[in-house]
Amino acid sequence: MGLLDFIFKKKNNMSVLRAGEYVNNFNINEFNNNVLATNETIFAAVNLLSNAIASAPITLRQNYKELSPSEDNIAYLLKFGLCPFCSTFEFIRNLETERNIKGSAYVIKQYNQSGQIIALLQLHSDYVKPYLDENTNDLYYQITDNISNTSYKVHSSNIIKVDYISSDYTVKGVSPVEILSNTISYNKEVENFSINQLQNGLKPQLVLTIEQSMNEEQYKKYDEMLRRFKKSGILYLDSGKKIDDLKQTSLIDPHIFEVNEITIKKVASVYNIPISKLWPAAKTSSAEEEDLLYLKDTILPIIRMYEQSFSKGLLSIQDRLDGKEIKFNMNGFARSNMSTRAEFYQKQLRNGLMSRNEIRALEDLPPAPGGDEFYISRDLINVNLLDKLTLNELKGVEHNE
Repeated sequence: MGLLDFIFKKKNNMSVLRAGEYVNNFNINEFNNNVLATNETIFAAVNLLSNAIASAPITLRQNYKELSPSEDNIAYLLKFGLCPFCSTFEFIRNLETERNIKGSAYVIKQYNQSGQIIALLQLHSDYVKPYLDENTNDLYYQITDNISNTSYKVHSSNIIKVDYISSDYTVKGVSPVEILSNTISYNKEVENFSINQLQNGLKPQLVLTIEQSMNEEQYKKYDEMLRRFKKSGILYLDSGKKIDDLKQTSLIDPHIFEVNEITIKKVASVYNIPISKLWPAAKTSSAEEEDLLYLKDTILPIIRMYEQSFSKGLLSIQDRLDGKEIKFNMNGFARSNMSTRAEFYQKQLRNGLMSRNEIRALEDLPPAPGGDEFYISRDLINVNLLDKLTLNELKGVEHNE
C-alpha cells in the first residue's frame, strides 16, 4: 500500500486515487519560499496570520459539548495531529501559509479500509485545478504529479480547501502575492537603490571649511596636507579654517522611507491586517481597540471559513444532523490585561450569564465541584433559589399587611 491506502469509490465519484500512484512522488508542502525570503513585510503578514490561526485550539463538539479523543475518531485527529508527519499546529500553519501565498490551499483525505478518515495530506496548490463536470454537474479536482506529469481526477468530496475570495467555487482564490506583485517589484528596486547608495556613495566623516577662495593648486596642497596629518592623527589649521564632524547626516534619500511606509500599508490592506500590527508607529488608538478590530475583521472570518470547511469535509451529514461541528476556541484572542478580564468575568458571574466552570474553562483551568451552578447578584444566591426567595418575600409582605 502507498501513503494513502484508499480513496473509496463512491456513488458519484468516477475515480479511485491510490497513494502509490502519485503521492510518493508528489512534493507535499513545497511552498514558494522566495517571496517570503525576499520581502520582510509579506513575511511578517503571513507569519502573523498563520501563527494566529494555528494557535487557536480546535475541537470537535456535539451540542456545545467538547468530545474527547476517546469518544470520536475526528476528535482524536484534531487533538493529536491531522497529518501523520506533523502536529495539528504545524499542519494548520502550513495550510494558512500556502493560502496566504497562493490564494488557495488544498488537503486530500486519507481513509482506512473501513472508510474512516485517518489523516489529511496537504497538496501543492500549483498542481491542483478545480473544474465542474458538465455531465454530472459535480465539482472535481485535477491533481497533477509534478514528476511524472500524470493527472488524476478526484471528486470534491475527497478534498478540503481554504481560500481567498474568487468569482465562484470552480476557480482558485485570488493570490495576495499576485495582487502585490507591482508593490513588491517597486519596493525591491528602491531597496537596491538604497543599498547601492550606502555601498558606493560618498562616506565622508569630516568637512573642512576654508573661508577664502582657492585655486586648483591650493586644493591639491590642502589634500596632501590632510593626508599627512591623518597619518599622524594631528591637524593644525590656519586661521579662517575649521573642521566639522558630520553627525546626524543621512546620505539616503528620505523619500525611500516613505516608499517603505507605503509598501507596509498596501500589504496590510491586502491581507486585511491593521497597519499597527506590521508598523507599530501607525498605532492610532488603544491596544485593546486595535486588538478588537483585528479579532473581528481579520481573524474571525478566517476562523469561520476553517470551521465550516473542516466540518463539511470531516463530518458526515448524519454527524452534522446529530449536532456535531468543528470549532476553534477564540477566547485566547479576546484576552486582555488581568484587570479587564477579572471585571468581565465578575459581571458575567454576578448576572447569571456564566458559571464558575465556564470561566475556569476560558482560563484553561479544570472544572471545580459545584462549579456548573449559575448565580445572580443578591449577593450571591443560587439562581434556582431565586423564585423561592422572591415568593417568601411576597408572603412576608402580605403577612405584614
